[in-house]
Amino acid sequence: MNNITSTIPWYPWLNTIYKNITNVLSSNDHHAFILCTPSGMGIISLIYKIIQWLFCLSKIDNHICNICTNCILLNNKYHPDIHIIQKEKHQTSISITLIRQIINILYQNSYKDKGKIIWIPIAEELNQTSSNGILKILEEPPKNIWFFIQTQHINTLLPTIISRCQVWKIYPPNEKIGLHWLTTQHLISVIHKNEYLIALKMCHYAPINAHKLLQNNLWSKRQSLYVTFLHALKYDIMELLLVLNNVNILILLDWIYIFLIDVIKVFYKINIKFIYNIDQTDILYQVTKIIAIKKIILIINKIMFYRKILMIDNINHMLIITRLLLSLDKIKQTTS
Repeated sequence: MNNITSTIPWYPWLNTIYKNITNVLSSNDHHAFILCTPSGMGIISLIYKIIQWLFCLSKIDNHICNICTNCILLNNKYHPDIHIIQKEKHQTSISITLIRQIINILYQNSYKDKGKIIWIPIAEELNQTSSNGILKILEEPPKNIWFFIQTQHINTLLPTIISRCQVWKIYPPNEKIGLHWLTTQHLISVIHKNEYLIALKMCHYAPINAHKLLQNNLWSKRQSLYVTFLHALKYDIMELLLVLNNVNILILLDWIYIFLIDVIKVFYKINIKFIYNIDQTDILYQVTKIIAIKKIILIINKIMFYRKILMIDNINHMLIITRLLLSLDKIKQTTS
C-alpha cells in the first residue's frame, strides 16, 4: 500500500484492516461485507482500495499494480462496474425501483470480466422494501458480485441482511496514532499542541473529523464561547442568544454539552486525562462554584432535547433557541 500515486487519500490506521479483509477475500469465503464504523475514519478510501485489489489485473498478495486499466480508473474514483446505491435528492430513502435497476445491471457483462461491486455507503437510507430487495440479491448473488455496506448503526439493518454478510466493526485508532497523524498534517493556522488532543477527544478519536474541526474557522471561537457561557450563567442566560443564533448551532451546542460534561468531571475530581477541554480547567472550576451539579445535569438534558428539535427541516431556529434559553434560565432560577 506504500508509494501509491492516487487521488484517493490513505490513512495509516487502515493498513491492518485492508490486509485482513483482502486476506479474507483471497480465500473466496465471503462476498458481502458490512463495515460498521463512526464517521471520520476514511472508510471510503478503504473500500476503494479493497475494490482496487479485487479488480487489479496484476496484483501480488495484498499489493496492487497501480498501472493496469482497472487500477488507473479506481485511482480516480471511477469504474463502470462499481454501482453505488444512494437515495435520490428528492427522496427520504433508497427506492425499490433503484434496487431493481441494479439487479438488471448485475446480469450484464462486466467491464474487464472481474465482476461487479454493489456499494451502499449509507445503509440507514434503506427502507423495508429496498432492504428486502438487497436481501434477495444477497441470497442468490450472481458470480463475482461483491457487496460493501457501510453503517454507523448496525441495528438499522435487517437481521437477515446481517446474517448473510461478514461484519467488520472498525474503531478509531488509539490516541497516539491519531495524534501523530494530526500533527503531520499541514494546517492553515498555528495550532497549540494541546489543541490537537482536545479536537481528537471532541471528535471521539476520529482523526479525519478532528482534522476538519481544526481547519474550521469556528475552532478559534471555542474559547470565547466558553467565556460567554460562564458570564451568561453568572448574569443573564439570554446573552447566549446572539452567539447561538448561528448556522453552526448544532456544533456550538455539542461544545457546550461536552463542556458541561467536563464540569461534572471536575466537580467529582476525575483525572484530567478524561477531560475533553484540558485547556479550560479554570473556567470549568468556576462553573462548579456558581451552579449546582444537579442543575448542570438538567441543563444538559434540555440542550440535548432542543438539539433534536433543531435538526428538523425548516424549523424556526431563533424560536427554538429562545425556548431553550428560557428553559435554562428557569433551571438556573429554581431554588435547590
